[in-house]
Amino acid sequence: MNLTLPAPVLQQLRTELVQDDELERFAYLYCGQTGDDLLAAEVHPVDRDDLEVISEGACRPDLDVERGHIEACINEGLVPIMVHSHPFADTPGFSGVDVATIGNYHTWLAGLYPDTVFGFIVIGRNGIATTVYDPDQDTFVDLPVTVLGEWMVEREWTLPSEHSDTAVTVDHSRYDRNIRAVTEDGQQAVASSSVAVVGCGGIGSVLVEQLARLGVKEFTLIDPDSIEASNLPRLVGSFPEHVDRPKVTVLQNHLWHIAPECEVTTVQQPVQDAAEHLDDIDVILAGVDQVSARMWLNEYAVRHLTPYIDAGSIIETGDDEVVETMDGYVQTIVPGVNACFDCLDRGDHEQARLEQLTEDELEEQIERGYVDESQLVPEPAVIHLNGTVASSAVNEFTKLVTGFDVPADFIRYDGLDNDVTEVSTHCSSTCLTCSNQLGRGDYAVDDDPAEGDPPGTPNMA
Repeated sequence: MNLTLPAPVLQQLRTELVQDDELERFAYLYCGQTGDDLLAAEVHPVDRDDLEVISEGACRPDLDVERGHIEACINEGLVPIMVHSHPFADTPGFSGVDVATIGNYHTWLAGLYPDTVFGFIVIGRNGIATTVYDPDQDTFVDLPVTVLGEWMVEREWTLPSEHSDTAVTVDHSRYDRNIRAVTEDGQQAVASSSVAVVGCGGIGSVLVEQLARLGVKEFTLIDPDSIEASNLPRLVGSFPEHVDRPKVTVLQNHLWHIAPECEVTTVQQPVQDAAEHLDDIDVILAGVDQVSARMWLNEYAVRHLTPYIDAGSIIETGDDEVVETMDGYVQTIVPGVNACFDCLDRGDHEQARLEQLTEDELEEQIERGYVDESQLVPEPAVIHLNGTVASSAVNEFTKLVTGFDVPADFIRYDGLDNDVTEVSTHCSSTCLTCSNQLGRGDYAVDDDPAEGDPPGTPNMA
């Protein structure tokens, strides 16, 4: 189990709960769930007026507030985590009073909601501690914490971490030059990252090539298509004898030539039908040519708090068939930290609708004049533009997982003028995806929650 917090959530908890007056305060963290992992979705600080007790040694929400938040959270299909502060401590731990209180909560919540996960956090000036009830084991466990967008945290924090002796082995001789650039810890982070590459064509094949040579060891390749002759000029690792073979299979074999030790899962399906293959992925990279796939990936990433790097290119020609535009772009989406695909209004719902039509439905739309056949003509593409875009995406991936620099939010490359523009982005308050889907995971909603009150509603101290 792991708890993922976007950096702004951690900052909000600290700002709301750790104040200069050193009074303990309280908040509810509503979390989505993916498998065993918890994902911070919403922070609900308890107003001072709604705290029945607030002092330097204890805090306790009003009974109605307590009951209301627990029921609301579970009714939404989310996991409640009760957060209180020890503003007097740098790296806090649960006190004896806290442990007794957690026991009382266990009696109350496990009795009413026997299959529900719930948890507790205590936050101090520079650290947090966690404990979460696992109903399958009927016990509490301390969760490691991952912070998305750590570069936004204003100071170094002490967070619960997972201790593992199963780290991927790094060949120091082979990756010597890499290590000199990103450090040994950075190379270890690359080797330990699981990556999904969605779209294994012109951009995707270059992504896979570079990620493998960078030292990534675990790949999931997702693409429904087989190789066509027109793919050969752009698809790295492909040769004429590969025509009509699945792209993912050809790229898998190419990967094994680069690094035979790689673990490679291939999925010859549209990504919309392959959600279960993304659940344990650390970073998604995509070079897809359908806006419907991009929109789906964006929503998946936001729901599951999974970093998503979207790479693409566009070439436009005029009536004289002379190139007028040759652009590439890379958007790094760190959910809850910067703008998602929809925050920037990059979706095209009409194009997405057309992409989902069957061949018969599309033909009918064309016959009725609803669709211009020019919309269906394949777009121009060249390997050198794909390579530039893919290299930029891999650079941002490396920054993201090693921390050697802050990844750019959005990069635009003008291949005609050789200009590179970097743009900072922010989550939009009007974005329906970020507002409604952030951290929701795939937790099922219980339509018939139990009712009841907490016994004694004890203090957190």
